[in-house]
Amino acid sequence: MAHEALVEWLKLRKEYEEYTNDRCKDGKEDVAAVMKSVKSSFDANVLETLCEIQQITDSFQNQELPDVKELFREELRMNMSNSDIDARVIEYFHLCNSLIKNMASLVSLKEKCKLIVCSLPKGLKSKVQNELDYRVPEAKCNIRKLYELVRVKAKEEAIEERARRKQTRLVTKMRRKNTTMVPNTTKYATSSKITVWLRR
Repeated sequence: MAHEALVEWLKLRKEYEEYTNDRCKDGKEDVAAVMKSVKSSFDANVLETLCEIQQITDSFQNQELPDVKELFREELRMNMSNSDIDARVIEYFHLCNSLIKNMASLVSLKEKCKLIVCSLPKGLKSKVQNELDYRVPEAKCNIRKLYELVRVKAKEEAIEERARRKQTRLVTKMRRKNTTMVPNTTKYATSSKITVWLRR
């Protein structure tokens, strides 16, 4: 069945229910006895599909589904200003869940994991993707394992970043120290040259 046909069927079903309710009010008949249930008129598998379709069509205006990848690219960001790495990762996964909430039937577990990885900051994304490809491929479709992997890699990256900053500060400090020593040496060298010149 095409999506348009299912949307049309849902519209007709609502009209049928409204008509039957009105008829029963006017004729004082029992609605349950008159109205044919959806369940009795459909195969169980088709009914399950229709329920999923109804959930989808009710979730989005004009029956238009958003571009999920684009939505995640724009909305899902890790808050790098949060110094607590565990809180940062939890906040990131929570934001992901809130974005997916309205389209739960559209996004499979594997797709959800892929969207989470794609929206990670560049350096962290590279590390997590490498682990998924070579060490823990089972985390590609397991949210708990993916969460643990992202948490561990985020901590590793934070440690590396602190070490880089410390190294940069140390190098800067050494350069300043060398810079202040050089003019003093030049000054003394210059004054001794002047003294030697005056003695001649």
